[in-house]
Amino acid sequence: MTETKHTRNRILPILLGAALALPSAAAPERAGAYEAAAVEHPASLTGHVTFSGEPTEPLIFKMKNFPNERYCRKISDGKGNRIVQEVRVDGNGVLQDAVVGIAGIRQGKPFDFKGTDVTAQDCQFLVEGGPSTFTGVVVRDSEIRLLNNDADPKDPELSLGIAHNPHSFEISNLRIRTLFKVPLSFKGQVIKKKVALKQPDSFIKMECDIHDFMEVYFLPVDNPYYAVVDKNGSYKIDGIPPGVYKLFAWHPVLGRMEQEVTLSPGRNLEHDFLFVSTNGEPSK
Repeated sequence: MTETKHTRNRILPILLGAALALPSAAAPERAGAYEAAAVEHPASLTGHVTFSGEPTEPLIFKMKNFPNERYCRKISDGKGNRIVQEVRVDGNGVLQDAVVGIAGIRQGKPFDFKGTDVTAQDCQFLVEGGPSTFTGVVVRDSEIRLLNNDADPKDPELSLGIAHNPHSFEISNLRIRTLFKVPLSFKGQVIKKKVALKQPDSFIKMECDIHDFMEVYFLPVDNPYYAVVDKNGSYKIDGIPPGVYKLFAWHPVLGRMEQEVTLSPGRNLEHDFLFVSTNGEPSK
């Protein structure tokens, strides 16, 4: 492994039983607002997200190059490095940190989104409330809440808090722009920010301007028909009005793919996604 940041192997996503799709954060143009409505004979979706080939190289950070080395070394590899693996795959090809959802659905079960929570804990940003601490979801114009839970009681100068500086970027095919950057200086401090996105095809990366190895990602959603995959790469989406939809899988590094699916009344459809590196072959 080499010491690097923002190095990517080229990865192409492949949908099982479908044509090749290029990696993208692109989503359909926003339509009208989502509305809750009765769902007769609801359908459901289940499946898995997997990966084949060589994942991207991990990002390696020398802890001595950043403030608060003594406190932050609890997340090091024991050799003075913080290693961030942005593409996490187990020995069975299970892919972590992906989001599966239905694009463009405008009516269905209630959607009571209460905002997004992130905690700074042990010199890491952790997405709260879901199976992934690396990837989460947001809703446009909703609230994202940032909690600092870091302090070093062994250091009088840091006993009130380890300072972080969350810096969020809106990333689209057209541009990268800052959403916000705010000081998060004291343990127990909470900052609330509006998710004021401008592009229809964007996602969010949040990193720390003080500790570069702190990062998390968020995908905007506009309906309740999504799921962040669990530790087994599995997802389940239920309560879906029967019909024809675009089902997508998204990973913050590997990109996005879509497939048209037909959901029959009262039936479950099982649909799997596979991401594959250009240096490897899809799983059989």
